[in-house]
Amino acid sequence: MVNCLVGNGIWGRLFSDDAVVSLFSAEAQLGHMLAFETAWTEGLYVLGEISEDARDLALHALETYEPDLHALAVGSEMDGVPVPAFVRALRANLPADAWVGIHHGSTSQDVIDTTLVLILREAHSLFADRLGEVENKLSDLWSQFGDCDLMGRTRMQAALPIGVAARIDAWGRGLAEAADVLDSAWNACATVQVGGPVGQRDFPTGQGDGLAEFVAKVLDLGVSDVWHTQRARLTGYGHAMTLVTSALRKIGIDIALMSQNERNEIVIKLSGTSSAMPHKSNPINAEALITLHHYVAAQQAMLLHSAGHEQERSGANWALEWLALPAMVEGTAVSLEKATHLLSQISAIGSNK
Repeated sequence: MVNCLVGNGIWGRLFSDDAVVSLFSAEAQLGHMLAFETAWTEGLYVLGEISEDARDLALHALETYEPDLHALAVGSEMDGVPVPAFVRALRANLPADAWVGIHHGSTSQDVIDTTLVLILREAHSLFADRLGEVENKLSDLWSQFGDCDLMGRTRMQAALPIGVAARIDAWGRGLAEAADVLDSAWNACATVQVGGPVGQRDFPTGQGDGLAEFVAKVLDLGVSDVWHTQRARLTGYGHAMTLVTSALRKIGIDIALMSQNERNEIVIKLSGTSSAMPHKSNPINAEALITLHHYVAAQQAMLLHSAGHEQERSGANWALEWLALPAMVEGTAVSLEKATHLLSQISAIGSNK
């Protein structure tokens, strides 16, 4: 969900990410919804549930679909999701006996949940690329300044001398551990959602698992039990994002403290200026890493609140995911970009400058 204040344009990309906004755009979401419905139609035909004519008519409707975003918006306001309006539009120009070729036996949650997984797959790839960039910057700093001296600090007090390498190693280990958890969490998430109206996966009769496996293969996802009301996979991925931003917060807060005038342990090029005190050099990107972790962690609490889906499907708690999870993805992506920028700004660390 776009933040109305810092997403209004004049704040630039301080707390927003165009790439993530694109991943969650209406066009991207509809593309994934069409991919699911296409795989579903093909699966119905392969399993003998619909005729070849019904399949061909349905696939033509899917291929030629031109979205009416206003109609979808009105439909979402009425139905709570855009899927019913989406399906009505796909069936609008089909003869009634061909309607079974589209969405027959599926449900809105299958479409929305699978679409969310497909979006997360692209987000996870983005995270992997940006994690690699941060790791490369840490390696560069280690090579340049690892042999320099630095005062180790415990409980915010000077302790014993260490090398700059020791602090950079700590940054890198924390990030690597978080990245491993993120990968594991994604592997758990990478499953298709096929449960049908009440999560029984019993359509077509006796072939529900076969249809789920077919759709999963087409979409290059795995198959698991129905997770309509089991949201641990998504909350697990959210937790992994908090670990990534926590590791980046560690880098940010260390650098912010190192940049204090009385310490002078680091030099950051092109730091922020003050409107009232021209002598100041504010560590803006370091501060952003701290802010963003707190933001992502707070959204994780909301995601946990959303995890208790009542009976066979929730409306209220399910919708809460749509507010929390995209915000977490954007916050994590921005953190990774800010970390790369921050590390690129460093021109000296330690006392052997």
